[in-house]
Amino acid sequence: MMVVTTEHIPGQTVTRVLGRVLAVITRRRSPAMTGPRLRDLLTAWRSDAVRNMVEAAQGRGANAVLSVRFDHRDVGESWMEISVHGMAVVTRKDSSAAEELT
Repeated sequence: MMVVTTEHIPGQTVTRVLGRVLAVITRRRSPAMTGPRLRDLLTAWRSDAVRNMVEAAQGRGANAVLSVRFDHRDVGESWMEISVHGMAVVTRKDSSAAEELT
C-alpha cells in the first residue's frame, strides 16, 4: 500500500475516495528516555500508528493513503499520544503517464 504525504501519486489516478482514516496510539514514556533511545522509540511508535492506519484503510478497500499527517501530544507527565491521519483512496496506474515514462 502506498502511503504518501502528497495529494496525489505520480503515474496513478484516484478512482475512488473512501474517506479519512485515523489511528491514535498512546505510549508510556519515562524521564530516562533521552537521546538516541528516545529517537528510536518515537520512530517505532510512528511506525505502529502508520501500521494501524494502513489496516483501517485496507479494511475500507483502499490501496493507498494520501495527504498523511502526524500529530503528537503529551498526555499527563508520563504518556504520549501519537496520531496519524490521511485520505483512503483506490488508485490505478494512469496509462497515459506510463506511456510518457517509456
